Amino acid sequence: MPARAAAPGARPASAHGRARRRRLPKRVLRIFAWIAGVASFLSPWAGLAGPPEQVSATPHVEPQVILKRKVIKRRVIVQVPSRVPPQPIVRYVYVPGATTSSSGGSSGASNPPATQTKGS
Repeated sequence: MPARAAAPGARPASAHGRARRRRLPKRVLRIFAWIAGVASFLSPWAGLAGPPEQVSATPHVEPQVILKRKVIKRRVIVQVPSRVPPQPIVRYVYVPGATTSSSGGSSGASNPPATQTKGS
């Protein structure tokens, strides 16, 4: 079967049977893009340039005071005395006296050398 030619000026139909939508020219798309870019660039300054908010006539409210509660726990450990009697207190007393020497031949105690003073 030969394919039928479309009528002049008619749009070709899509697979759904609807006519294809016509695309916008590049120039129009560029204009929309520029407008959107300028609007997004200037929108922050538009919000800042507006009039400031009016102060309401309500009375001045004190700022809320925030209290911090700090809990300190003290633990006291009490040791129960043991059933073993306490150790006696030992005191070491150093007394000058006999010294033993392993290098000497005598095992007896040796006296310190006598000091000599001349008549001055």
